[in-house]
Amino acid sequence: MADHLEQPEPAGPTTTASAWPSWALLLLTVLLGASYLLVLDVPFLRETGLPATVLMPLAALAVVWRLRRRRSIGLLLPAVLAVGLTGFFLVGTFGLTLPDAQATPDAGAIAADFTLPDHTGRDVTLSRAWKQGPLLLVFYRGHW
Repeated sequence: MADHLEQPEPAGPTTTASAWPSWALLLLTVLLGASYLLVLDVPFLRETGLPATVLMPLAALAVVWRLRRRRSIGLLLPAVLAVGLTGFFLVGTFGLTLPDAQATPDAGAIAADFTLPDHTGRDVTLSRAWKQGPLLLVFYRGHW
């Protein structure tokens, strides 16, 4: 008589698991990334990307969790796409937006003379504008 029970072999990848919840979670991941465009007018949300930064990884993790739990070949593509899109969003939001510290001028530094068009298309030169009196330079970082 055997003292131990034979363990069944773990099931390998199957193709029977329903894939629609994973595709729905992938769609949610895409929509969360796209929702970032809706908050561009709110400075805090634009700069941090907070809703998408928190919720996209959660949706991607749900797809991966579903893949691990169901072990279905049909769930592999949505999991890879969700993780890839989340990584792309996070790198684009945080990895590519910060300027190199050596290339930024110090606060209070004198700006180099330049000529740029104003909102009406008329060229404005910094040195000429400075002769008319004090001025404030504002460089918008944004989506427009």
